[in-house]
Amino acid sequence: MFWVFNCKEVTEKISLSLDKKLSFSQTMGIKFHLMMCKLCARYHNQVFIIHELTKLQSEMENHGNQNITLSTDMKNAINIKITDHLEANSNLI
Repeated sequence: MFWVFNCKEVTEKISLSLDKKLSFSQTMGIKFHLMMCKLCARYHNQVFIIHELTKLQSEMENHGNQNITLSTDMKNAINIKITDHLEANSNLI
């Protein structure tokens, strides 16, 4: 099958997907692989969390205050987003 990837290809495509939209066949190949490979699924979740936290840090820096302390509401919102993502992908872990 043209959309069956090995672990190396999947991790490369997961990283690539942070910068650009993948084709339908690439996306389906990754999803298919993640259903079978717990290590790649864990890698996918870790990359997602790091990417979201990096975006948050960048947004904070763009506001001109690098010494911002997160409010309790913001911390809770981050925890909810991470938890929701992990629960939605719990079958992949």
